[in-house]
Amino acid sequence: MWCPDAFVKPIQLVSRLQSSNPLSEETRRALFSSIELKVFDKGDFLFREGEIDRHIYFVESGLVRCFYYLDDQEDPEAEITAWFLPPGGFACSVLSFFNQSPSVENLQALEKTRVLMISHEQLQDLYARFSDLNMLGRHIMEEYLQQYDLRTRLLRLRRSEQRYEGFLQIYPDLANRITVKHLASYLGLHPDNLSRVRSRMSKFA
Repeated sequence: MWCPDAFVKPIQLVSRLQSSNPLSEETRRALFSSIELKVFDKGDFLFREGEIDRHIYFVESGLVRCFYYLDDQEDPEAEITAWFLPPGGFACSVLSFFNQSPSVENLQALEKTRVLMISHEQLQDLYARFSDLNMLGRHIMEEYLQQYDLRTRLLRLRRSEQRYEGFLQIYPDLANRITVKHLASYLGLHPDNLSRVRSRMSKFA
């Protein structure tokens, strides 16, 4: 669902960028003119595996999941969730976006999600013209590395309860917004195992 440019008010995006690297008025105007607003309904894909990720997305509202399918002949729908992204973060398939190559990941809206998006071509043009915007690339890479580091640290925990508790500490507001199947695939657990963990923990809440 596309929205008129008149409704694009990238306040959160500007605040995120300005927090570490103030942008000049000229840079902000150029950035605003390059941004598009799009709203994805629940279940919509921002892009799918095999497609080239031609945009980077800043999540204003909603929730995005990144996942990939396992090469499992017995269960072709088996998947692994790499990360969840609530509002305020940047979403893309890093290798696909920066190399403009087919993605091995899928990005999906888990809720009605509003994003600000800019194309690879437009971003490269802005980089060339406005040096103060190069900080955006750093933010993107930081987002990517932080997401994967968080999941790696959770998977190092041996007990299922520890993984789930770790997730709740990192994302205290997401547990009730994510299906057991998706959360289990993020934590490296079987859905039945995760359900038992949640049931046991709820008795002591």
